[in-house]
Amino acid sequence: MLSEYSGPRALALWHEMRTLPPAANLYRVYYEFCRRTGLHKRRYRAGAPTDAELLAALGGRFSGPQALADHLRSRRTPFFFDWRRRKEYAAILNGRFAADRARCIELADAVCAHRFDLMGCHVEFPGEIDWHRLLEKEKSWPRRHWSAIDIRCPAAPGDVKTTWELNRHQFWLHLGRAYWYTGQEKYPAEWARQLKSWIEQNPVEIGVNWASNLEHAMRAVSWAWSLNFFLDSAAIAPDLLLEMYRSLLAKGRHLRRDIAYSLHVMPTNHLLGDALGLVFLGYCFPEFHESAAWREFGLKVLFDQLPRQVRADGTSIESSISYHRFVLYFYVLADLLHRANGGTPPPGGPERLEKMIEVVQAVTKPDGTTSLYGDIDNAKAIFLSSEGPEDYRPTLATGAALFGRSDFKFTAGRLSQEVLWLLGPAGLEAWDRIEAHRPAATAISFPEGGIHTWRSGWDRGADYLMLKCAPFTGHCEADLGHVDLAVGGRNLLVDGGTWTYNGPWEWRTYFRSTRAHNTVSVDGKSQALAHRSFRFLFHPDRMESGARLSDGIVVMDCRHRSYRFLGGIVHRRRVVIVPGRFMLVVDVLEGRGRHAFGQHWHFAADAAVGEADDAVRAVTAGGRTVWLVPMVREGLVTEVVVGREDPIQGWTARSFGDKMPAPCVTYRWTDELPTVQATAIGSGAGEPAEPIAMQALAARTPQGAAIRPERALALALRVGEEHYRVLLRFDESFRDQVLQAGGQSFEPGEFVRIGLP
Repeated sequence: MLSEYSGPRALALWHEMRTLPPAANLYRVYYEFCRRTGLHKRRYRAGAPTDAELLAALGGRFSGPQALADHLRSRRTPFFFDWRRRKEYAAILNGRFAADRARCIELADAVCAHRFDLMGCHVEFPGEIDWHRLLEKEKSWPRRHWSAIDIRCPAAPGDVKTTWELNRHQFWLHLGRAYWYTGQEKYPAEWARQLKSWIEQNPVEIGVNWASNLEHAMRAVSWAWSLNFFLDSAAIAPDLLLEMYRSLLAKGRHLRRDIAYSLHVMPTNHLLGDALGLVFLGYCFPEFHESAAWREFGLKVLFDQLPRQVRADGTSIESSISYHRFVLYFYVLADLLHRANGGTPPPGGPERLEKMIEVVQAVTKPDGTTSLYGDIDNAKAIFLSSEGPEDYRPTLATGAALFGRSDFKFTAGRLSQEVLWLLGPAGLEAWDRIEAHRPAATAISFPEGGIHTWRSGWDRGADYLMLKCAPFTGHCEADLGHVDLAVGGRNLLVDGGTWTYNGPWEWRTYFRSTRAHNTVSVDGKSQALAHRSFRFLFHPDRMESGARLSDGIVVMDCRHRSYRFLGGIVHRRRVVIVPGRFMLVVDVLEGRGRHAFGQHWHFAADAAVGEADDAVRAVTAGGRTVWLVPMVREGLVTEVVVGREDPIQGWTARSFGDKMPAPCVTYRWTDELPTVQATAIGSGAGEPAEPIAMQALAARTPQGAAIRPERALALALRVGEEHYRVLLRFDESFRDQVLQAGGQSFEPGEFVRIGLP
């Protein structure tokens, strides 16, 4: 059992069980018992439905493959688009989206050549695709009952995530879009070959591709879209359609039976994805006599879970922007398909989805990328355009057309082909009717989700900052207090992202550790102990955060109790932004004992970073110079690392599976708790950048008594020729008092400034 916990294994299991509800623990024990004793093999019997069983499940309506094919080509099952309108769509694609034609065909031709770029891995299959192969290695997963495969054992070929990504078949939609662009039959013919190959290589209940309900659900979505893309093609033989339905019947039954695991143990994006799969199977393949039950159960799960999965402020309980988008599209797809079939959305459903898109808008940086908080695997429920998975602007474009939001249109910047496929030509008309308007707010908070953002404006050359103190749930990382910063539209301070899920333990642990984020570590440890691939022990608690404006100055706060395995340490971080001049990041840590602290700053891989006297000078890819100046204290050590492997430090992963060296600056000191450390960031727009200096001042009460810095910290800053005095009050008892520092009196108030131009 891989864990940072060094105590007895039984105690580790006990601590893990404490993080889950009792029902979840009982079901996990039951499920593992069934797996180890072979009961799952009897419950999920290998072998596809026979012809007689399949035809019976189809209601006895079809005598054979040709009858089923004739029915599919004559039915009027509502979908996102009508495949009979292919020529109309082709005219739109080759007109309005002509600029995307070459890229779409390039993507589709790569699929035809069996070339795939998935999750940082590139693989080519010269002949038939091996659907069981791990992408980055010449190995295949064993061909035995899925319940007998341990996907995380040391002998496993590697990270199963990459194999599963191949088997989601989302690249088939590139074939579909290329077919509608060109009318070339090679695209449906290739789809037919790959579908036939997959069914033959993945007998029912055999192999790793039957081991995850979420993967069944994602395939159901891909297969439904592909069928509607290619249904009018002569390359789609009746026999193939019958085999497709045979596999879908087995998938639907497996998914409906095994969704109980997600209900009890994984009530997260896994449960929602499973439910979406049942909704698609129910609506898109209504010929099965079980379809209505699948559909209704899936919708009930999605509707019941919405207020539990998405907070009132629009943030997802996953605490990850990647999974936030994943969940958002589950609901968008289900909602649109449900409404196309005459259904109505759940009460408050559209409003909550709109708020989810507001979160995407707020965390989208000036360059169109986002802050990579939480686990990041670039997953999407569906790919309907040629933009890469790291680009979140298609979501904003869809949100603009769906909700008539002029600010979404502004931040999207351009129309995405996704709008056409999800909303049809009417979606394009809705987009055209909207007049884009720049969002009004530059400081935006999501208090329930612990996400706070500020930007100097909404143009591509703006400055941007995000402070994260999200609840410790879902796909979170040990990153409380993390700060993202872009200067002049270019990334400067970044989240390291995610390189692997089930790969080397030391790398999985590093990328979700505290030291891989722009926050403070204690004794080289993380805020919680990594346990298995997706769990933590000793979760932080007492989390609070907020943001407010004061005379044009932005103040953000977060507070949490972490390091509970060290007796518990309260960490309070305050970020002060003086637009156009400087920023302050102040850390106050309280508790007991003497500890070694590290304040970490991770820079974008394309930033140039070096020490200059007592400061760090960083230059963005856009040429802007930024100074980081720590508050001078006895014993403070500045460490600059790029791409170190022992111990691991100085890496970033812009995409899952693709890590690269990147500069990391750490200010290290040892002190008795409580302790305080501040860093000034000079981000002025002037070039050459003005030097910045900072000095701590002694804060005193009106009676002249000295105040400890963890209760009220006073600082003197010089930025170029301008001088500033800053007082930060952390103790509520001083909020209404006149305090003194550096020969100045500070009137009551939480933040006071002197000498601002």
